Amino acid sequence: MKKANAVNNFAGKTIEVDLKGKTMMPGFIEPHLHPSIAAIMLPNDTIAPHDWTKPGGVSKAAKTPKEYMERLKQSIDNHPNQEGKIQFIWGYHQLWHGELNRDILNKLAPNKPVGVIHRSFHEIFLNDAAIKLFKITEDDFKGNPQVEWKKGHFYEAGWFALVPKIGAQLLDPVTYKKGLALMTQLMLKNGVTTICEPGFPSSDFKMEYGLLKSEMDKNPPYDTYLIANGTQLYGMAGKSNEKAEKMMQTLPATYNTSNIFFLPKQVKLFSDGAIYSLAMQMKDGYLSDAFTGQWITPLDLFKQQLSFYWNKDYKIHVHSNGDLGIQQVLDYNAEDQKNILEKTIGLHFIIWGILMPVLLIK
Repeated sequence: MKKANAVNNFAGKTIEVDLKGKTMMPGFIEPHLHPSIAAIMLPNDTIAPHDWTKPGGVSKAAKTPKEYMERLKQSIDNHPNQEGKIQFIWGYHQLWHGELNRDILNKLAPNKPVGVIHRSFHEIFLNDAAIKLFKITEDDFKGNPQVEWKKGHFYEAGWFALVPKIGAQLLDPVTYKKGLALMTQLMLKNGVTTICEPGFPSSDFKMEYGLLKSEMDKNPPYDTYLIANGTQLYGMAGKSNEKAEKMMQTLPATYNTSNIFFLPKQVKLFSDGAIYSLAMQMKDGYLSDAFTGQWITPLDLFKQQLSFYWNKDYKIHVHSNGDLGIQQVLDYNAEDQKNILEKTIGLHFIIWGILMPVLLIK
């Protein structure tokens, strides 16, 4: 009876499909997947504290400093030294793998450009050969507190400042396309039918969009939703929130396809640092002096951006991890809500002040 009711209620609007004995399962939605990270991580060697299953097999974990250094040396020695190219290796974490810095990488790879990306993807270590390859200098990052030049260490805002300078290598079209194809394989294997990239682009809008579209043009069985990266577009727009927001308004009409969709009136901003890096801002701090909370966006700029998009009625997504970082977001937003309420009350008084004489006359 229920089936008959369903057929009658939706008469002419249904399509009957014979599954021929197969079972149809719902698709999974991954609301926080960064294709740019997958495209960089998957084609390169992974040496992390835990096993990682990739389409080509399992990258076994390195759980001690000794294991990590052995695996790191093996990876560097086995990777061909191509002129003008850097080798990226992902997964390092100091709690398992111990100290890492520019000098250690120089001993392992004196003539080969190497970049070790932290497990959090918010940090990177470069050796001398990589620094020479990218033609970067200490003066390029003068005044940036999240760059440890002598260690070759770039983290949080320091990493964001570095990415545009190494983007041509980080987003190398050959390896990047390979990484996106591997990402698609993993999604198919795990039944993911929809993904969302909160914070597009990471560095280069034109290049990242073009490479993503090349994968989506293959018509894989999933859709990709994108949320504009307000912090990155701010930098691209000459450090102007107004120009960045103006560009955001054009994104859906300009770049949406049958399976790529920019979510309108939505923006991604960044508060405090990464969980895995132990750079999140904590009210009570850390037990070890080796870790300190970090603000990705300077607080004065973050407050400005949060108010700017709140007042324009945007849905705001914030990268925020620690209890202090989250509380700061809530406190700033409470101020914005209070300001709007005060403006609304003030407007009511103005309107009442205009109407009052009329009412009295009547």
